[in-house]
Amino acid sequence: MALYESLNSLDFLRNFLTFLMPLTNYNQSVCSLLLTLNRFTAILWNDYIWLIMVVAVLFGSLSACSRLPIFMVWKYSRADNAYFIQHLINLNAFWYQIGFCSILLFLCTLCNVISLVKLRKLGNSNSMKETERSLLFIALCTFLAECANLFMLTGKQISQSFGYIDLWITFNIGSPYVTDVCSLGLPYYLLLVK
Repeated sequence: MALYESLNSLDFLRNFLTFLMPLTNYNQSVCSLLLTLNRFTAILWNDYIWLIMVVAVLFGSLSACSRLPIFMVWKYSRADNAYFIQHLINLNAFWYQIGFCSILLFLCTLCNVISLVKLRKLGNSNSMKETERSLLFIALCTFLAECANLFMLTGKQISQSFGYIDLWITFNIGSPYVTDVCSLGLPYYLLLVK
């Protein structure tokens, strides 16, 4: 209990920990787009992987800066016997994040459709059909993961904007699980089929 209360006096650490939450969402969206673009840049990918990783982290980090400054305090609820964060949020930053994720979802979907169409034009051999099935599964996983994250983010924003606290709490409780499943599911699949 004392650990959370001690965070109230450490502005930098408190803001940094809260900053990491949207950062993971932004970076996951950027990495999904880069994974999709990997189909078009397979030759360059190995030579410039370090540059692509730096761009992904910097782009996600700069986008997450829209949430700063974050003014929050850890409060203890005797009724719930738990700590919660009470903060003043820049609600416009959430709309920016929703727009950012929506644009990347659209780009991922567009790139996946283009790659599937191009693959279909290559031929109908058995190896092409297997590649097409695998690519379709990867595209579907990417699309569903981005949709799930966007749904959670939009749900949190709408419930907070209109004061539906119970719904907001539900989205906040479920959000880490959805994010973890969505961000870890596709890489595990890719490792299994490699």
